[in-house]
Amino acid sequence: MRINYPEKFYDNRPSMIFIHGLCCNQTAWQYSIAYLKDWFNCITIDLYESIGEPNHSNFEVANLTTLICEAIKSHQLSNLTICGHSFGGQLAINICNEAPELFEQAVLIAPAGIENYSHFEQLMINQGARNLPTKLFTKIEEYLHLSFYHYDKHYRDLAISLFSSFNKLDSESQKKFFSTQLSEVLAANVNFKNKFNKPVLVIFGNMDSLVPNIVLHPYLTSRMMAAHTARLFTHASYRLINDAGHFPMLEQPEDVNQLIKKFAYTGTVTQPSQL
Repeated sequence: MRINYPEKFYDNRPSMIFIHGLCCNQTAWQYSIAYLKDWFNCITIDLYESIGEPNHSNFEVANLTTLICEAIKSHQLSNLTICGHSFGGQLAINICNEAPELFEQAVLIAPAGIENYSHFEQLMINQGARNLPTKLFTKIEEYLHLSFYHYDKHYRDLAISLFSSFNKLDSESQKKFFSTQLSEVLAANVNFKNKFNKPVLVIFGNMDSLVPNIVLHPYLTSRMMAAHTARLFTHASYRLINDAGHFPMLEQPEDVNQLIKKFAYTGTVTQPSQL
């Protein structure tokens, strides 16, 4: 894991910390940071960039939560908003639960760990993960169209950048890391309603095909997942982004960036629920 701080840190600005999702890297937040860096100190976490030999136990949610909390405390960051996407959203929830005093608010974009998976579904998916091909990206690429509402050459090129850090790992480490984190996503069913009592903004693309899982749970919709996630917190609201899949901050960056900026300053967002 590597934490990337801005070249120039402004003490008079609020800060944001961005956590990407499973198998991805900080590229997931590139449009958000390009816009928000004029108002906030933007800090990114790359889960798959590390120094030395990879250790898949360090990629478990509990260990990552501890590492990130310790890093924030050691740098004495204040007036901080945490932003997490997908698996990074699950991490953000766990971090807020572990150390709620560190953050003013949280932004969760299509967070993992909320959707309920039956024991059989978990067994089936985990078995499939153990049987992935030697080079994981070859298989992942087949399903990239599920991540984007509009999947064309632009988004394929973007996806290659998204997975570049993960692809630096050897094939055995890829499998271990992927299966470790996927198992935690499936089994989490997180509920921190009484742990984090500060403002939370939940964002989903209205055409997300990964959360909820359209294959196993075709009866669930993005709106249902967003509303359910918001209900887990005391002070939360949700917004749907039109014409966006699992990466709304990449497909509709202007809408998402404006929501995040307003929310970070005020702790609220304007109506309507769907942009």
